[in-house]
Amino acid sequence: IEVENGNSKQFASAIDELLVDDKRRLLYAYNARKRVLEYFSMDNIEVDLKRIYNKLLINNDSLSK
Repeated sequence: IEVENGNSKQFASAIDELLVDDKRRLLYAYNARKRVLEYFSMDNIEVDLKRIYNKLLINNDSLSK
């Protein structure tokens, strides 16, 4: 569901759609949870932070030469 930014009527309508469409609401909830677990697990965050930290170290080393 997409709504125009700041359009409260569209937003309310989208919420109403989800309130009456159980199948769609449950599908969105399932996909949202799946996405969070896939992209925001502690293991993934750890890998990303290490990658960023190492990149910063490499860039810092090249600046000091």
